[in-house]
This record gives sequence, structure tokens and C-alpha cells, in this order.
Amino acid sequence: MLYIKLVPPWLGPTQRVGLLRLQPRYRGSGNKYTHFTATESKSQSGRTTIRAFGWAHVYQRRAARLADHSQRPAYLQSCIQHWLTFVLNILMTALVVVLVGTVVARGQQLDIRAGGVGVSLVILTGLGETLTRLIRTWTRLESSIGAVTRVRRFVAETEVEDGGREPETAGGMVALWPRPGAVEFKGVVAGFTALGSSRRSSLSTADAVLKAITLSVQPDEHLAICGRSGSGKTSLLLALFRMAEVLEGRILVEGQEVVAADAFAAASTVRFNLDPFSGAASEEELVGALHRVGLWGLVQAQGGLDTDVDALALSGGQQQLLCFVRAIVKRRHCSILVLDEATCSLDSETEALVQSNIDSAFRKCTVLAVMHKMTHIRAYDRVAVLDGGALVKVGTPADLLAADTRLAGLNRLHGG
Repeated sequence: MLYIKLVPPWLGPTQRVGLLRLQPRYRGSGNKYTHFTATESKSQSGRTTIRAFGWAHVYQRRAARLADHSQRPAYLQSCIQHWLTFVLNILMTALVVVLVGTVVARGQQLDIRAGGVGVSLVILTGLGETLTRLIRTWTRLESSIGAVTRVRRFVAETEVEDGGREPETAGGMVALWPRPGAVEFKGVVAGFTALGSSRRSSLSTADAVLKAITLSVQPDEHLAICGRSGSGKTSLLLALFRMAEVLEGRILVEGQEVVAADAFAAASTVRFNLDPFSGAASEEELVGALHRVGLWGLVQAQGGLDTDVDALALSGGQQQLLCFVRAIVKRRHCSILVLDEATCSLDSETEALVQSNIDSAFRKCTVLAVMHKMTHIRAYDRVAVLDGGALVKVGTPADLLAADTRLAGLNRLHGG
């Protein structure tokens, strides 16, 4: 009971008021910290231009100002904690003064011994340190509770994806997912919403980038998707992954509607990036897959599969090859391969190597490939040509290249 009585009665309300004042500052500092990191990233990538135009001092002042803004809540919290520590020390000092004064004034009357006075002083000193640690821990706890509030706000304000149905799962894994891999677009109209706006309120069919796309891809079929820049090739794949908002129509994979999926990338080892989470692939499989695209020499020179990917300093084309190797490793567990200009950063020799692996390693998979280069268009079973977000032609490469079609025009444009 002594411990409870020593806590000042105004301490609880003060902490609550402090928490209410800190929460808006922490919420506001999130955007400022994001702005600070974005400015730092842009400064690093454009440092040559900044130095050339003599803008270094401008960016230094901006970075310092944003850093100050982002650290204000932490500084305020530290000041409050030090203030509480000071108040508790003053309180403990007052108790010690009262104890010593009582001993001096009435020590003989109360029959207080020197040993008892020493023990009391030691207890008071330890009590002060305990109260200080308690108050600091309590303030950190209340600040952490603010993070829970932000998570709840994020969950409440984030829109839930509609139009899709999750497949039934068993033990955390997809149960009985259809293997063949047929993909079907039924009258798909899709577009993109503006950043920060509601999905449906800011998007109409007039703004759609895909217009009434109806396309059926059979199991194990290799389909090339061609068209001019801005024709909707990439948007078609984004709609497949539900990264573009589907306004009308349905996208089915073996009769089941698709849900959103994001590409996976990790700042970890080469082994983890090639076989994330499961670790089921053997070292021989991983090395063989790297051999198939010519990356094993680079990985081996840097220390092997347990080397961090960042240490490899991969170029854009080599990063594409690493993602392709991951697809090769996982090909036994999937039936659909989606490629969005997977060879755009590769030279002609490496591009031919990748296409050879697509033809051999993924022969039993359904392949949807957005292609800008027409070099290997004849390796695909069918070609879908898009223009202005609409599907204008579907057929075999030989038929479309022989006729006077948009694909033939694109082929001539790229020197095919």
C-alpha cells in the first residue's frame, strides 16, 4: 500500500493528457518520415545532377528540416520521461528529508536505532529507482498502444477487395487447386483508380484501360500478348492479378475467380530468393537452374547460394534472370507462368537462352507472355493482339504474320 500511496494523484491524468497530445504528433510524423526517406532516396539516385546544378545546400537544408520534423514526437516523449524522473527524484528527496528530520527531532522519544534508519534510507533509494523504471516502462507501453491504434485505423480505412472468392484451404495450403491451368477472360473491363481515392467512386467504364476483353487460354498453351506501347498488354496481366480494378466481367483460372497476388522479392540470400519459405529444392536443383540461365558463375564467384543478393550487384537483366530461375525451381508446383516483357533488358543471346528454357522447362505449363520484341514470336502457340485496350486479333503467329495485320506491322517495325 505504501507503493501506491507514493504515486502522485495527478500522475495518471497527466500521462493520459500527454498520450492524447502525443498521438496526433506520431500520426503526423508518419507522413513526414516517409517524405524524409523519399527525399533521401531521390537525393541518392540523383546526386550527380544535384552536384552539377549546385543544389546540394538546398537538399541538405530540406533533409535537415524533414529529419527535425520526424523526430519531434520522440524528442517530446524523451523530455516528458526526464521530467517525470526529475519529479520522482524530488519526491524521494523530500521523503528522505522528512525521515532524517524525524530521526533528528524525535529519535530518542521514538527509540529509533541507527541501523533502522540506514535500512529505511536504502529502501527509499531503491523505491525511487523502482518507481522511475515503472514510469518509463509505463510511458513506453502507452506509446506502443498508439501503434495498435494506427493498425486498427489502417484496417478500418483500407478497402476490402471485392469480387473474388478465396479457395478453400487445408492446413494453410490451397486444397485441391486445379492443375491444368486454363485461364479465361469474360468481358473484362478494367482500369486504375487515382492514388488515395475510393475504388468505385473515381473510376468509370469510360476511363477503363481494358475494354470488353474476352479471351480463353487452354491448358499448356503458350500465348504471346502483343501490341503497341499503351495498348493494354501489361494492364491485362495486372487485371489477372487483380492489381487493376475489374469493373465488369470475370477472370477465371480453372473456373475459380482470381484474387490479388504480389510479386515476391526479398533482401536475403540467393537460396532464399530461389526457393522461399519451403526450402524443398535441393542444392543440385538450385545450381542446375542457375546454370540454365548462365548465372551460376556469378553466384559461385561471390560465395555460392548463401550469398546475399545485394552483394551480387545484379544488373536489371540479371535481376530478371534471377526471377526466371525462381520460376524454373517452382515449375513443378504451378501450372501458369506469367511474363511481362521478361527479356526487355537482355541481349539477344541471353534472350534466346531464356526462350529456350520457356519452351523446354515450361512446356507443360500455360504461359502468358507480354512481348515487345518480335524475335521469338513464332515460338508461341497463339498470339493475342491488343490496341487501345481492346482485343483486336487472336490467331497463330504464322497466320497473323502472313496477313496484313497489326502484328505484321509491329514485326516490320522491329525489323522482324
